Amino acid sequence: MIEEIFITQKDVVLLGNPKEYPARPSYPTHVVGDRQLTQYKRNDVNISALYTNLDVFYVLEYLEDLCREIENHTSALTAKTISDYYFKILEIKNNFQYGPKTKENTVFDLIQSNDVYVDVIETFNVVIRNEKVQQRNIIMDSPDVQITNSQSIDSVLKNEIVGYIFVKPNFIDSKTFKLILNKNNFDFISEKKVTKKFNKIEVEMDIANETMEVFRYLTKSRNPPPVDLHKENGIYKLKTRDDVIFDHLEIKIPVPQNIKKLKIKNSKGTVLHDEMISVVKWTFKNEKVVRADLSLEIEAFVEEECSNELNVKFCISKSNNNHMKIEKAVCLGNPSVKVWIKYDLCNGTYKIRV
Repeated sequence: MIEEIFITQKDVVLLGNPKEYPARPSYPTHVVGDRQLTQYKRNDVNISALYTNLDVFYVLEYLEDLCREIENHTSALTAKTISDYYFKILEIKNNFQYGPKTKENTVFDLIQSNDVYVDVIETFNVVIRNEKVQQRNIIMDSPDVQITNSQSIDSVLKNEIVGYIFVKPNFIDSKTFKLILNKNNFDFISEKKVTKKFNKIEVEMDIANETMEVFRYLTKSRNPPPVDLHKENGIYKLKTRDDVIFDHLEIKIPVPQNIKKLKIKNSKGTVLHDEMISVVKWTFKNEKVVRADLSLEIEAFVEEECSNELNVKFCISKSNNNHMKIEKAVCLGNPSVKVWIKYDLCNGTYKIRV
């Protein structure tokens, strides 16, 4: 159940109960006792939910819907918008949180059973530089005869993964739970006792009726980033892994503030010009993208330079591409307990420079 909604800027609570907001929470997910805080970045603020017994991707979807509801009645969600429309946003938040839609879709009380749910969530922190530089060569011994070659630079400046493992038991009595995972090249951050045996990691803990973070880990990705994009002859060319279906993928492309005319042509996805924050949003839902093109013809009142940095957001639920794999998960002495494991991928800080 969702207990509280916060809107914050640099951990300063702009909306919501400050007493309930944890100190220096981890992004995107933070565990506070039996409750979990999930954050979603929107412009210069974070909107977050404090909840129990809910799937993290349901909560992210809920926060996105709430953002859209607020922006439909005000303007782009920023710190200034909170100041200008505070009571209006508070009313929207309260009605949205406790209204019929929430009650219909939220699981308030889980039926007790003999099940344990394990979530492995990996977030990508990626910076890619895709651009072309001009290199001039003098030929034929004459400074007046020159040729210009385009040399492509395709460099992944950062490609790391921060992973989280959560255990959610669905029973009251305490049981000893054991996980065995592949070791590989992970740096582990954990308060739990972690045993390393050969190429395996073993963790044992007592669990009962509350969500627990087992540990988090950091690793350099061995695979190409799931989303890549470059600009060629004025056309944005998107490429994604062909074995991935995105629940949601959004690319924000900066454009000038004062646009006189904008002509958009795209091969796939949905394109929206958000004038409030001067970006074009290129989005895909429940889709295997693989390749797509986007052309923007912009006529501005005044010429101005835009940032060449594109922001990428995505989520991939029930993924087969997580780096961390759980090899065995059991409740010791309780063979009847069923363990359900789900792997998810999403973006952390994901930027592409073109």
